[in-house]
Amino acid sequence: MGTERFADLTSCYYTEAQTIQELWKVVKQCNQVVNYATSERAFTPQQELNIGIRAFKELVMKVKDNTKMQNKFGYFNGIVNNLMDELYFDYELLDTF
Repeated sequence: MGTERFADLTSCYYTEAQTIQELWKVVKQCNQVVNYATSERAFTPQQELNIGIRAFKELVMKVKDNTKMQNKFGYFNGIVNNLMDELYFDYELLDTF
């Protein structure tokens, strides 16, 4: 379900399926395993989707502002990591997701 919603949003800006898949893969890879015994990840699939959407909106704003970036996937990875770091330690903010 999350993949489809993310694809719907990103397809407004990127038409190539490979680009959209790579962006979603960045989000999935950034969601680290916190318990290897159970393979539990830091964020639920819904939180992961919300973070991905928020990060993509930030990426679009940066592109529209003509921010220099050598690699959009690397830049997006930085946005996602920053959001996940911020939210992982702020339970009150995380609850709003």
